[in-house]
Amino acid sequence: MDDDSKLTWEEIIKINSNDIDFTGKLKLHTFCTYFFDLASRHANHLQFGFKDLAQDNYYWVLSRLLVKIYKYPGFDHTIHETTWPKGINRLFALRDYSITDDRDNPIADATSAWLMIDKSSGRPIDANNFFKTEYYNSDRAALDIFPEKINPVKTTECSDIRQVYYSDIDINNHVNAGKYISWIQDLFPVEHYLENQIGMLQINYLSETRIGEKVQLFSESEDTDQKNFRIEGRIENTQAPAFRARIEWGKINN
Repeated sequence: MDDDSKLTWEEIIKINSNDIDFTGKLKLHTFCTYFFDLASRHANHLQFGFKDLAQDNYYWVLSRLLVKIYKYPGFDHTIHETTWPKGINRLFALRDYSITDDRDNPIADATSAWLMIDKSSGRPIDANNFFKTEYYNSDRAALDIFPEKINPVKTTECSDIRQVYYSDIDINNHVNAGKYISWIQDLFPVEHYLENQIGMLQINYLSETRIGEKVQLFSESEDTDQKNFRIEGRIENTQAPAFRARIEWGKINN
């Protein structure tokens, strides 16, 4: 590429009423949907988006995501989003994100690891064979870490069961990545959100879940203060893990 500016994609968004919760703040899963949509538009711009990969019978899947939220913006607030491809780690294509307010104060940072899947075999392909180094902005990192594997949940007590319906399914015919995050948030009582907010989310996407299937949700606290939780979703009929996640709660920061 002859224009380095193409490696960074920026957008300005005004938060509308559909994006906020009953406290008037942006929902966590909406944060993440912003990231996913931003990545999609940038990939299209760089000509390795959905339609471009479909020509070679490939498609993208999100494998790992790590988000740190410093402040939850509210209704009608303006935020600035930035994303860029960071490089390759083994089979993973890395992409980072940053969100700031209109005064350039940090709101959230995230890093993600994506896999390119061969539609015929269902197996990942080596992204190094597809990308060149000029696609990367490797000198910049929102979070200078690689999203690690999350350990399985030990509890056998199911917290909830979710049936996969039409509204859960994305263009690849499996559950949308953001939907799992909304399921995680629903595990906690509404009253908890009056004084607490999620400061960190880490999630591993492990198996595709399709319409008609049921996902069992298991949750356990990692500490006595009930601040850090590990959550796992298992496909009911196979017990295969659909996802594993970790969240860290903190007090509301206004």
